[in-house]
Amino acid sequence: MINNVSSRDFLKCAILDYDIVDVSTREKICEWMFYIIDKIGMQRETAIIAMNYLDRFMSTNTPRAKRARRNKREYHLVAFSCLYIAVKISEPIMISADAISELSNRKYSTEAILSCERRILTSLRWKLNGPTPFQFIDYMLQLLPGNGDALKLCTNARHQVEVAVHDAACVPLLRSTISISALLNSLDRVAEESMSSDDKIKFIRKISDVVGYDVEESLMISACRNRLISVDRQ
Repeated sequence: MINNVSSRDFLKCAILDYDIVDVSTREKICEWMFYIIDKIGMQRETAIIAMNYLDRFMSTNTPRAKRARRNKREYHLVAFSCLYIAVKISEPIMISADAISELSNRKYSTEAILSCERRILTSLRWKLNGPTPFQFIDYMLQLLPGNGDALKLCTNARHQVEVAVHDAACVPLLRSTISISALLNSLDRVAEESMSSDDKIKFIRKISDVVGYDVEESLMISACRNRLISVDRQ
């Protein structure tokens, strides 16, 4: 599928390079992203998109990304700029760079946010519109047998995706891997009276046929599923 890209594990690189940005720093930024999106009444998917831009940019070897890995203030500026880009791409209502500057309590000027935005777009080579995990899930749910509880599956799977977005261990994974893992975990939670075992098996086979993941991907999905279950219980 189009632009199903993953991020190199920049957090592991940060440890090796004695950089400052670590798992805790990323987790706080992720929580902040969702808090801001909820506060201004936008889609939670926008926070997921912003975190995807942030992780991918931080995985590059550009001077700006290296500087951000060594400086929390710079990292926060990149995060604000990624949020600004994500809102422009995915929300019907435009928020100005000045409004983003206001969200930062003027720690970062409008000019700094716009300059950083340009660096991010160049580094990502303008690859901004690939399918999100939520879109993967919606696509796969079209394969659901007629009597399947699509709403419950979708709600549970989206929750699992948000767990993955918060979890630094999932940064290097493909979005399709996270989406399939989330949906399969959600499927396990659906009671027999809501969806029979036969229908579940048929659904899984349809996903396998359409998505076409290989043995290596199957092992990755299994590991991802276990990780999401473990983290979700914490």
